[in-house]
Amino acid sequence: MKRWTTTVALALLCAVLGVSGCKDDGGGKKPATMFQAATDSPVVVRGGAMTIRTKETTYGWIMGADVDHYCTNISNLSWFGTDADLQTGTQPSTFPAGSTVQMQGRQFLGVGVGGSAKDSQNGILLTAQSVTCTGTAGFSILLAPMNGSSYSHFYQDEAALNEEGNGKVVRGKRFMDTTATCLGPSPTYNSAPTGDEDTCERGSTITVIVPGAAGGTSTYRCKNGECAVGIGAK
Repeated sequence: MKRWTTTVALALLCAVLGVSGCKDDGGGKKPATMFQAATDSPVVVRGGAMTIRTKETTYGWIMGADVDHYCTNISNLSWFGTDADLQTGTQPSTFPAGSTVQMQGRQFLGVGVGGSAKDSQNGILLTAQSVTCTGTAGFSILLAPMNGSSYSHFYQDEAALNEEGNGKVVRGKRFMDTTATCLGPSPTYNSAPTGDEDTCERGSTITVIVPGAAGGTSTYRCKNGECAVGIGAK
């Protein structure tokens, strides 16, 4: 008798248990947990180029003090997951108020660990709140530049980033790195580009901090700049 593959065995287990969402992230990667992929969450960071999407359909991303600060309401903070490779610490199962996710971009020039692109000091920061964006009872996620970086911004073409999912619009914000070597590319024939925003705006190192005695710090690494992070149970 042929040996069953892990995929077949997992599919049968899901069928027996009657569990929905027991699948990969749609890109053939391992699921963030057995029963929910990171991209199933109401707030998802995904890339390639770091794009932060919310499935909150009434207000989407609400602009805060300026065009670099946003907030979105979320129904719960009871799940956290990522398909990025765990580097240090232990992946949390929930994302309570006060928790943060920082995702760094990459430098156009410079070589990091293992010959990969070197992390930049620009990127995004997500913070969980125990109130809605208007201060009423509920939960929300704040989106801001990491470390208050003056080079970390967001493209203002939100409509182009919106996606249709189950008949609902999923609104997106895309990270923008305005470092000089991240503008471009602007190559000429048979010469190297002088800059490349696609390199700079891809995810690299992810740092997750969960407060409290049961919390801690964990770090992750996107494979070739490709990964997903999900906040909230679907």
